[in-house]
Amino acid sequence: LAFALQEIIGSFAGWITIITGNPFNIGDRIETGGIKGDVVDIGILRTTVMEIGNWLDGDHNTGRLVTLSNAFIFKEPLFSYSVHLHYIWDEIRIPIPYGSDWQKAMAIMSNAVTQHSAYQALLPKAEAQRLELRKKIAVKITPLDPRIFVNLTDNWIQLGLVYPVDTDLRRVFRSEVSQTLLAEFKAAGIEIASETLSIVDFPGK
Repeated sequence: LAFALQEIIGSFAGWITIITGNPFNIGDRIETGGIKGDVVDIGILRTTVMEIGNWLDGDHNTGRLVTLSNAFIFKEPLFSYSVHLHYIWDEIRIPIPYGSDWQKAMAIMSNAVTQHSAYQALLPKAEAQRLELRKKIAVKITPLDPRIFVNLTDNWIQLGLVYPVDTDLRRVFRSEVSQTLLAEFKAAGIEIASETLSIVDFPGK
């Protein structure tokens, strides 16, 4: 009984903290204790989220509602995806063979993001959100331009395309950009490397 009462008191105290401290609101995407989802209800004792991910890749919801005791606010780290900034950074990594026109590949990758309508729509909103957040906390302002990082491996040149994307559109945006890259790479004659072994000759017996 004492333990149950302690949990109830902790949950109620957590609710007060959530309401007054405003760490998240209904509609925000959060992650805590290994559970990620969109907040759909904040009750006096429990918070309910629509689960994201788990057995599904990307940020698609599973259709399951997860109920969390509000006491979690004191026990687990809270990751916020959309409380202050409604965008996150994502990365697409593409390996290309040595000898490929890697500079052309980089230009194609950058254009695939900057010419996408969702990226263009994100920019003014993201800039406004960042300026507003800068007034509240000392957050580092990172340029919103897509960036490409080059890494040399034993087998290929790996290009990493890093870009900002609306929190709710990450999977769709990644898919559409990937399709553009496949088409543009093919048109430019740039191959995508893979871990395959080519046998060109057999030694004589």
